Amino acid sequence: LFDRLGGARNASIVATLPTRASGLGQNAVWYSQNVIFRGLITPDPALVVAGRNAVSAAIAVQDSPGDGTQGDLSYHQHGMQLHSSGYGRTMLTDVAHLMYMFRGTSFAFVPTAVQDHANFILDGTRWMLNGDHAEFNIMLNPKPRYPSNASRVLDALGWMGTVLPSQAAEFTSTARDIRLRGGDNGLVGH
Repeated sequence: LFDRLGGARNASIVATLPTRASGLGQNAVWYSQNVIFRGLITPDPALVVAGRNAVSAAIAVQDSPGDGTQGDLSYHQHGMQLHSSGYGRTMLTDVAHLMYMFRGTSFAFVPTAVQDHANFILDGTRWMLNGDHAEFNIMLNPKPRYPSNASRVLDALGWMGTVLPSQAAEFTSTARDIRLRGGDNGLVGH
């Protein structure tokens, strides 16, 4: 990209992108993506690695209540507010896409980060989706960007099945359940 954009355009874009991440939860993922983009455009592999590492830190389960993934694998943002299908769904899809793009490269996420994200999806978010419906406190209006509330999650499940082949069947099953292809959503419990 660096050579294709030209000097003025490249300088303008790079000037807006940070050199380090900040924030918590999905806000940290957004800043980290911008660090990654800066590293890809300039090109500076150290920035790509720093951004990837910041994403890994942002998706880790929080030790205390606050923004990000909670111990029960729900997602909170802006304090103790459940946002699994708002900020959490965006984190789910953004991080799955990065993991998919970086797989098999020197920028690939470490296995523990991949497993943390898989757990967030399969053992957390999955419990809050039923077809095109998500948890009750967040009303989503996906159109016109996405055809449904679940469409981006379905994309992310496909990406994660490629990133983590050992759990591909679980991601496929989750996608089937979200599409309501069976008599229920495939989950037993509360």
